[in-house]
Amino acid sequence: MRLRSKLLLVLLPVVLAGLTLQWTVSSYTQDRQMTGQRAALLAYLLDNAALRMIDERHRVLSTYGLDTVAIYVERYQAGVLEDLAELARRTDILLIVRDSEGKVLQPPTLGSRDIHRLTDQLANGNGSVVLDLMGEPYLAVARQFVPWGWKVVAAYPIAAVKEAIKQVNLAITASLVLAGFCIALSLFVGIDRLVIGPVRQLEEKLRAFASGRRLTDLRLEGSDEIAELAAEMDAMAHGIVTYTAELERSNSELDSFAATVGHDLRTPLRAIDTIAGWLAADAGPLPDIALDHLARLKDQVARMDTMLKDLLHYAQTSQVTGPLGHCDIRELVNEQLQLLAPQKRVELKLEGELPILITPEPPLALVLRNLIGNAIEHHDKDIVGLEIRVAQHGRRVIFRITDDGPGIPPAEQLRIFRLFGNRPGQYGPAQSGDAAKPGGSGIGLALVRRIVQRLGGSMEIESDIGRRGATIVFDWPLDCTLLPTLAGPGLRLPAPLASAA
Repeated sequence: MRLRSKLLLVLLPVVLAGLTLQWTVSSYTQDRQMTGQRAALLAYLLDNAALRMIDERHRVLSTYGLDTVAIYVERYQAGVLEDLAELARRTDILLIVRDSEGKVLQPPTLGSRDIHRLTDQLANGNGSVVLDLMGEPYLAVARQFVPWGWKVVAAYPIAAVKEAIKQVNLAITASLVLAGFCIALSLFVGIDRLVIGPVRQLEEKLRAFASGRRLTDLRLEGSDEIAELAAEMDAMAHGIVTYTAELERSNSELDSFAATVGHDLRTPLRAIDTIAGWLAADAGPLPDIALDHLARLKDQVARMDTMLKDLLHYAQTSQVTGPLGHCDIRELVNEQLQLLAPQKRVELKLEGELPILITPEPPLALVLRNLIGNAIEHHDKDIVGLEIRVAQHGRRVIFRITDDGPGIPPAEQLRIFRLFGNRPGQYGPAQSGDAAKPGGSGIGLALVRRIVQRLGGSMEIESDIGRRGATIVFDWPLDCTLLPTLAGPGLRLPAPLASAA
């Protein structure tokens, strides 16, 4: 997952959680505030409009001493009720006037059922209550006008209050979403420019360096931690370039030395072999002991010549090269067995997963051919049982090559991977004529192990005391195009991989 995606995954839940919390708190607060504000508005309307109208009419009657004359009181009360009805119409509220006997004077359309419910629900004192009128709840505020014994109630539908709260919440939600989007966008742009941008530039430069392009300056502008990291990586990259150049120079000198050894030292060896032949021809009949000495001399010369040729071969395989292509493991194993053309009968089993590898074929062919050839050569019977198991483990393929030969003693398991570590007859009883033929130099296992390590793998031996057979375990890349280079440091094979098959 890219860094930007991770940043979005972090920012979005935080912003959404903040918006949700803010919306919840705002809804609760707005509900209480709007209800309280509407109740305060109803109280203000009663105190400063309705009760003032009633009080003004009563004051007129009192001034002229008509507050005890029924006809005038009824006339003024009727006028007040008309004014209250007009006030209710203009303010879009419900004004209810009830006399001391419980009769509703305003509005005249209020049903008897609502009148009884009003009588039951409305307290005698002043204050805000919730009334159930005409089938819906109302927020109501009541006031008492003592001179006439009137209870004046100002009521407003709670549904209208909730609708107003809903509209306010929608406006707040829209504002919060817009604000959250702007905050998230600002954070994203800021972090992208200040953090992700420099990291991406550094990544591109490192990818170019890893792909083999010429090293450019990895340093970045600024003085923050990322710029300091880039400066350190730039110094490290220049150190790698310097070390690589020195290593290439050293390898070139070693290759030149190996070529010199392979050519110049073999010339005196051929001269010694020729002179030994001349001595045998010119000396005439020689004692048997002298002939044996000459035979041993020629044998050691041939062995030295083989060692020099193998040493040259080892040096030349220091770089694993070859065109990348698709490699079928079954076909490759069968081809190597045919090339070996063993004199012994070989019973080969090839089992497990057989994926198609993308790899240079010659190095893998050399490894398989050498390991199969060793198993056949050092076997002490005429029928050789050979099993090759292949298992894929991630981006590596694990090979387990098992034979039923005499096995390899623990003391020999480390030495056989060294240069010139082989000795005739070391894995079993010596065959007749072993002392008379030069045999191999023991460089083969060192060679194939070096090839495996150059591709980031390892090679190990499994062979127990008292049991026949030995198993060579090594791993190979599934796809060499995924490797940064075909030459890499050797890695030890972890224990789970060694038993993966």
